[in-house]
Amino acid sequence: MKKLVFKPKKIQNLVHVKVPEKQSEKHVSAKVINPLSHGFVCASDVQTKKIDWFWKGYIPKGSIVLIEGDPGEGKSNITSFLAACVSAGNPLPDGVEIEPRMVLIVNGEDPAGLQANRIQAAGGDKKQVLLWPDPAASYTEFYLPQRIEDLEEMAAKHDVGLIIVDTINAHLDPKLSIDNYQHMKPVLQRVNKLAQDLNIPIIMVRHLKKARTGSAIVSGLGSIGIVGSARAAFIVGPDPDGSGDKIFACSKSNFAQKPKSLRFRIVSATVKSSDGTDIATSKIEWLGESSYTADDLCKPEKAPLSPAVAEAMEFLEDLLAEGPMPQNQIFIEAKEVGISEASLRRAQKKLGIKPKKIGSQSIWALPESKE
Repeated sequence: MKKLVFKPKKIQNLVHVKVPEKQSEKHVSAKVINPLSHGFVCASDVQTKKIDWFWKGYIPKGSIVLIEGDPGEGKSNITSFLAACVSAGNPLPDGVEIEPRMVLIVNGEDPAGLQANRIQAAGGDKKQVLLWPDPAASYTEFYLPQRIEDLEEMAAKHDVGLIIVDTINAHLDPKLSIDNYQHMKPVLQRVNKLAQDLNIPIIMVRHLKKARTGSAIVSGLGSIGIVGSARAAFIVGPDPDGSGDKIFACSKSNFAQKPKSLRFRIVSATVKSSDGTDIATSKIEWLGESSYTADDLCKPEKAPLSPAVAEAMEFLEDLLAEGPMPQNQIFIEAKEVGISEASLRRAQKKLGIKPKKIGSQSIWALPESKE
């Protein structure tokens, strides 16, 4: 049999497979594959690299990152803090300093002056921050995806290390619906492509839905595809303990385990104007880690106690302050002061009282933490 000689055709992007000499022409042609002819690539040809972090464990480079929360809970204070760190090369909360670079902020909700003051209060370099809109220029809308080209052009002119869009809602083309993923998909793809090309995070701020389900991943306003396109997402909300502090908690992380939640508070600050006048503003003060999760921040609000249950709780706390009592005796004394058994039962659950059977009697006692 005549020996076959394999002569690969000169076609770009072909992956040639070495073929044994004694094979049919038909078998040879089947082994010549062109993975790029339909947009495919061999996994072995893909260059892999370690994760490039902007803030290790929290914010990766080259991707969309969401910061979500209700109005007034500190989202813009968080972004101002991050902008200050990038613009001046200040350390992030983990103590790691970053290289000073330019920051682009598109914020159609907060005046430029307010943003500049917050960045200054956080220790940022205002010469390294470009804000939209310019209050001295004629106003034009900044809608996505139309003005992604502007972000690309600005990034080409400057050494940009961070882009912030605050909020998605305010800067989405009015013809598009934030609830419709088919509308959002091309916007998110182009933003994500820009983040990848620049190898920087693009932080997009989003409000939460009014209704709470207890699941942070579905609590953002609009299509679930928005958080699906992000590589990391965070919820900002009030401390459930009622301390007045705030919690910064991760709801999604594609590249690592979810990092620890962080506690912070918004404190008053003063900056100097160009003429030396004191200007009141605010900044973030980090307070360490928190055990609360993003889901904890998205739990439905508890209904207020009815007056009858509140009265029953006060009655039980006073009655059991001296020690455990039999259930039947508690019911008798409650009835004497006009407290119903139904209210008493609800109060019992609210206080965490778990009856214990001792002999033939059921004994109630306040939890140890209440004694």
